[in-house]
Amino acid sequence: MTETNCIAFSFNLEKSRKLKFGICVNELIDSSLNRFHNSIQGIIMSSELDLQQKIYGVTKRREQGMATTEWVQVPAGNHLIRVKFCRALKMVETEKSDRIIDEKTGRLTKPFKVMLMNLFDIFDLDDDGLLSRREFEAYSILAGTGPVSEQEWTRICTDFELRQQHIPMKTFVQMHQREAESYGPKGNLEQMWKAVRALGHNRRFFMSTTCPLRLTLHCSEGPLLIEPFRVDRFYSDEIDNLLAEHFWEQGKPLPYLKEFTSLRQFKADYYVVLIAGKTKQTTHYELDLRGSNNVNIEGKELIIDQKVQPNIIQILTVVIAQSENWYLSVKMKGAPIKSEKRKEEINVEKIN
Repeated sequence: MTETNCIAFSFNLEKSRKLKFGICVNELIDSSLNRFHNSIQGIIMSSELDLQQKIYGVTKRREQGMATTEWVQVPAGNHLIRVKFCRALKMVETEKSDRIIDEKTGRLTKPFKVMLMNLFDIFDLDDDGLLSRREFEAYSILAGTGPVSEQEWTRICTDFELRQQHIPMKTFVQMHQREAESYGPKGNLEQMWKAVRALGHNRRFFMSTTCPLRLTLHCSEGPLLIEPFRVDRFYSDEIDNLLAEHFWEQGKPLPYLKEFTSLRQFKADYYVVLIAGKTKQTTHYELDLRGSNNVNIEGKELIIDQKVQPNIIQILTVVIAQSENWYLSVKMKGAPIKSEKRKEEINVEKIN
């Protein structure tokens, strides 16, 4: 299973309550991040300790610049709110690469320091201008370094200037300067470049597969105590399977393809999920989405060509709105039915 760049918070309910979860891009970090507005999903779900995890709600509405869930009834117990991209993003690289170190001065370059300062603001979850050990550990895990051990934290407290056992921004930058110097005057900065990429930045230190957010959780009764959740426990396979089941249960037949009962769509204000349901045999889907308007769609030439194995629910694609006026058009691609064989002969249902 592959780890997913996803954040989460845990909370406990002593009794069942109605909740509403909202998320929006934090453009105070970088105004160009508005390109991510329709690319994020927020999820209210049961704890990872539950034997049968359940999703209670996924963001689907647009309200005053926020993506929100409906008001959903959540039972007593331990629960999570999670955030992820609607679909995996590809790293956007440029022809030229910036440098981490200025070769003349031996100091961190300005573009790299700007990236560090933005990252500091992102992981400063309580906006107090400092990184606690827990906040710094979240940064360390997502940078690929892993959890911060007692020995490592003691070294940081000894070697760097902290403020009440918290890391200020100046020290955060100095820590990276010290790391770069540890590789020598002409050292290999491969590990630092790996961290840049793991944190969702390209070689120009531009945010490509990461996005800072603001979260709001409304509760029908009283305040909630929300705690950061260990980010190193997340695996994409787990949440993807749960989401596929949720979208299928909450989805509806496609308006012009109702005769195909194994196809459904989950339609939100800013995205649509196409889902293939369980069938008794392998099903080959060839769907033509070229008639859609103002949407971002995965797939070569806007064609879905996927085979779904028996007895599983699978997300075929996630279509993301690119403007207020948008729509998705789904047609069956006109192609002859072909029989397929494996080592043992199986029947293949082909939808086209």
